[in-house]
Amino acid sequence: MRFFLIIFLLSLSCSQRSVENIIFTHELLKLEYPNTWERLEEKEMLFAISKHPKLKASSHEENPNLIIVAQDSIALFNDKITNYTDFLHGFKQHQLAKPNIELAEDFAVLNINETKLDVIKYKIQGEHLTFLQTQYFFSNFGQYVMITLTHEFDKPNKELSTIIGTLEVVRHEPLEQLRTQN
Repeated sequence: MRFFLIIFLLSLSCSQRSVENIIFTHELLKLEYPNTWERLEEKEMLFAISKHPKLKASSHEENPNLIIVAQDSIALFNDKITNYTDFLHGFKQHQLAKPNIELAEDFAVLNINETKLDVIKYKIQGEHLTFLQTQYFFSNFGQYVMITLTHEFDKPNKELSTIIGTLEVVRHEPLEQLRTQN
């Protein structure tokens, strides 16, 4: 009997996946996420991860996720968005025009690893659950970047908090400084 117990415990320990961080690096930013999260390949996004594979998730269960998109500030001129503030307020109006979304917290400023981020939160009524969507914005190197975290409302997600806490924005040296170095 003891032999079977030892075999069972060994197989259980071997089947558990050890959690290690994976580093996502892009020319605009860097962050770390656990290898137990699923990376999603989406064309319109710089980066996307979720706790569960998208195919196994449904609207009636929690599937915390993080999505990063970037918009080129010059390309947005066609949409009459001439600066970062216009981008923030335009996106807010776009979100609030949807019938299942309401404002949970208006814009606030948060510093993560020496980067100033504009943060806004929305309450989203899903089919079976209510979600909290937190959006972090910053401008870097001509790009307006938005990081969206979504999880079940009133149930803070520690893993998402840890992931966003690893955010590092890549700083580019000013052009004048680069010229004087050569």
